[in-house]
Amino acid sequence: MDNQLLEAKLSQLLHILRETAEWLGVPGETFCRETKLVRACQRNLQLLVEYASDINGILILEFGKKAPGSYRESFSSVFDMDFASTLSATDRDELLASVDWRNDLIHEYEPEQSSETFYRVLKEFLVAYRNYAQLIHGRFLSPNSIFLTDRP
Repeated sequence: MDNQLLEAKLSQLLHILRETAEWLGVPGETFCRETKLVRACQRNLQLLVEYASDINGILILEFGKKAPGSYRESFSSVFDMDFASTLSATDRDELLASVDWRNDLIHEYEPEQSSETFYRVLKEFLVAYRNYAQLIHGRFLSPNSIFLTDRP
């Protein structure tokens, strides 16, 4: 397995996790008033899905499975692998929901959901992505790699 590529993608994911968590440190009312902050977090959600899908693709191909045709498929394929059994059903649901949010943001001019709802669900998504990152790191990367020094 190309651990360097996997670690690079995980590092990108962790950077976006840390950045987004910092931005969500403001009260919800402030977040909703700051259009640039909302849009930046929307973009970061897109990046989280893309980086995780890249990681999923690396793992799927490494295990000799069929390349996924969508972001959702990439998560579903990884969830079917033995190593992913420790990822909770809640985390799995949140990761799949994040793909749906990402798709809505990409394909619609204005999201149907309010900024208040986005603020709340994005915080939940970050927990799931953090757990996903811990799972990938613990299973495929050495203890001395980036995860331990690059905390979101």
